[in-house]
Amino acid sequence: LDAIDEAVQRAEAVITAAETLRLSLLHEVLKRGIPGEHNGERTVPDLGVIPASWKVAALGSLLRSVVYGTNVALSEGGAGAPVVRMGDLVDGRVTQVALKTASAPIAPSLFLTDGDILLNRTNSLALVGKVGYVANLRRPTSFASYLLRLRVEPTATDSRWLFEVLHAPRTQERLGRMATPGASQANINPTSLKSLLIAVPPLTEQRRISHLIQAVRECGDTESSRADQL
Repeated sequence: LDAIDEAVQRAEAVITAAETLRLSLLHEVLKRGIPGEHNGERTVPDLGVIPASWKVAALGSLLRSVVYGTNVALSEGGAGAPVVRMGDLVDGRVTQVALKTASAPIAPSLFLTDGDILLNRTNSLALVGKVGYVANLRRPTSFASYLLRLRVEPTATDSRWLFEVLHAPRTQERLGRMATPGASQANINPTSLKSLLIAVPPLTEQRRISHLIQAVRECGDTESSRADQL
């Protein structure tokens, strides 16, 4: 039992180190790019210092569509399509463990595909702007009306890179400032969201950045699974 406890502690230490490395990478590569590959820099209002070769674009120009989800009634264990809700966005992932199902048919245009990004448009100020990356869907799945589905223009944008940008603490702070406070909930409307300025590297560098961050994320996930098994 002592040996198992020590193994759990070692796994937890790797998990902590991987998360620390991921946050450091986010700060570095999303703001300054791949180390050693940029000579000049420039300062952009609200974005700070970025590589001179990167462009600055409104979020809307990187997307193919921004769509509201379905407002059909939901139930547990029904035969309808699963529907992702805000609580199903966990640490940037879209979980499929306990999805409620739709009580009526849903238009095909409101189904998700791998690579979509979901953004919580209405909630408390602490949770509005929360995002989740859609991957490894088990069956045709839709999403609730208080979420927005962001679908990238693949010729210009790597979806996982854009997710990492939106999920990063600095961008989450900016989204929080963008939210309009209401009586009980804050709200981000699609028009304002599309105007959010993003520092955009070339597509090839976007992909390299996302692969680098994903490799660290997968290291932490592997150790988390190992710790759970122990």
